[in-house]
Amino acid sequence: MSNIRIGVLGAGVVGVTTALELQKEYPSASLTIIADKFGQETTSDGAAGMFRPASSFCGPTEDISRQWINDSYYYYEDIRKSAEAAHAGVIQISGYILSSINEDIVQNHYLEKLLPLFRRATEEELSLYPGNWKYGTFYTTLVTECRKFLPWGMHRFEEAGGQVKNKLLSSFNDVSGDFDIVVNCLGLGAKYLCSDRIMVPIRGQVLKVVHNYGHGGYGVTSAPGTAKHAVQLVKEMHSARSKL
Repeated sequence: MSNIRIGVLGAGVVGVTTALELQKEYPSASLTIIADKFGQETTSDGAAGMFRPASSFCGPTEDISRQWINDSYYYYEDIRKSAEAAHAGVIQISGYILSSINEDIVQNHYLEKLLPLFRRATEEELSLYPGNWKYGTFYTTLVTECRKFLPWGMHRFEEAGGQVKNKLLSSFNDVSGDFDIVVNCLGLGAKYLCSDRIMVPIRGQVLKVVHNYGHGGYGVTSAPGTAKHAVQLVKEMHSARSKL
């Protein structure tokens, strides 16, 4: 197990959470984050970080989508309840979702049983805000401030022995000889890297790639859940490799 070498491409919220989850699963493995942008240079830095996936959010199946959302919520909630909350930038907030058009807009099948509070707004509450609001929901959720979360996560990763490499990749061939498994968390950068579909084995080694990108506007919301999913794929790959 200690001989496995895993590279995580990308240092945004998806890359950092994936790297941290891989460290939990493979504490003695060689883990490296490779990216050319870090911290405030990443798109994650500007994310609002509110945990509120839309009802239209979807993964490959309904069950997997719900698992991503649930895993992500409890990941952040565990941090919020810990002494690390202030450093990681995770807080709890409450607010309203309002609509004057359709009741479906203020409902959310992912959140109604997950959040500690998710209820219909009263008529009195609807009148508190300017506008002709007909429907509303009051809820309590989480906010993750990436400007704090990213450096906090990177510090934890390095403190646990993880390596960080500043490098701009032109193709997967740039890392094919360095790792047994690569997890692609490049986000927008994957648009260019994944256009090269040719992967050349070096010295008889076959590179196995796990893709974890394409989160759109739900990167912070779903990153921990998709990270856990990616780790499961890595486990399956590593298990198959061990049996060869």
